[in-house]
Amino acid sequence: MPVTTRSRDAPNVMESEVDIQLQEDTPKRTKKRVGDLIEVEEKKARLEERLLVAKDKQLEMAVKGAILEEKRSAIEEVRLALEEKRDAIEERMIAQEERMIAQEERMIAQEERMIAQEERMIAREERMIALEERKDAWQMALAQRWILLQERIANKR
Repeated sequence: MPVTTRSRDAPNVMESEVDIQLQEDTPKRTKKRVGDLIEVEEKKARLEERLLVAKDKQLEMAVKGAILEEKRSAIEEVRLALEEKRDAIEERMIAQEERMIAQEERMIAQEERMIAQEERMIAREERMIALEERKDAWQMALAQRWILLQERIANKR
């Protein structure tokens, strides 16, 4: 149990045991206590230094983590940009293929028109040949009739 005494200046204030011991201490004890206090202060300073080092390391790790996160973010942005470029290239290639297909379709349609025109020309030639054949047949028939008519006239004379 601590021994307490009343201060002369303030009768209601109690002095602690340490205060009493300091009053009773000898110079040798005071020197030892000062040494202990210095040692405690040195330990405290070393601990504070360790704490600062630990906080610095913690801060450094947090900064490194933030840098890594930024790098990850930048890599993701690059990846997204590459995907967008790839998509754009694919879209251009698809559009180019569609244009080529459309061009091929136009060429096929042109060939079909040329074939149809050729068929019309062939049909016209066939009609012309048929007309020529009919004309020749009419001319032969007319010539035969003329000959028969000439023979009849000659027979009647």
